[in-house]
Amino acid sequence: MTHSNLSVFALSSREFAIWLGCAALAVFFALGDIGFIGALAREDHFVENLTALFFVSGAGLCLWFIRDASYRLAKIGWIFLCLLFAGEETSWLQRVFDYSVPAVEQMNYQREFNLHNLDILGGHIRVQDQAAVEDHTGWVRIIKKHLHSQNLFNLGFFTYFLVLPILLWRGSLKFLQKKLDIPAFNPAFVAMVWACVGVTIVFTLMMEPETVRRHYMLELREVYMSLAILIHIFSFAIPAKDRKLGQGPGR
Repeated sequence: MTHSNLSVFALSSREFAIWLGCAALAVFFALGDIGFIGALAREDHFVENLTALFFVSGAGLCLWFIRDASYRLAKIGWIFLCLLFAGEETSWLQRVFDYSVPAVEQMNYQREFNLHNLDILGGHIRVQDQAAVEDHTGWVRIIKKHLHSQNLFNLGFFTYFLVLPILLWRGSLKFLQKKLDIPAFNPAFVAMVWACVGVTIVFTLMMEPETVRRHYMLELREVYMSLAILIHIFSFAIPAKDRKLGQGPGR
């Protein structure tokens, strides 16, 4: 572990409480009243809006502190990604402002203005059924079955929040970390992120496919992922002298 930021391994009590609450909430989503959970997790309700809010907050933090030279490349990258994720999560506020983009909607399974449900990205497979791939063979079938938008997002999250930290701790990317100014990761933060995300993965594997409760659990997982991104951004985007909420997870 070569980065000076990794000298701090402990989470603050506030951060630990946040992640502990996340784990408890996952248990409630798995076992609690489905009517109440649905009121929180249905489309355009609290859970989806909270996910979008975390993404927008992450972009806002990066933009607010963009003048600070440290981690500027990372800030620019996360501004783009967070705004993209927030836009996709809300279908670019299409239902709020009631506008239409027919050229995109006719290629979209849900007939909405977003990219992640385009047929080419497997939107019809993810939200409907796996039988949709039976008409294809070979690599086309593999791509349509596995490389849809949700799996691509999950793969990116897994790579950035687990593979990348391990490589940084081992010193394998030392030359790139300095050249690209890659933010560091606190092992305790990474462990808590994957503990909470892992709880939702275990519960979804235990549930029957295409059930409402499983869908709500997947929505909750997206909240945890967006929260992890926000806390990570907080750890490097805000200069230490300006931080008000205590020790960040990666500094």
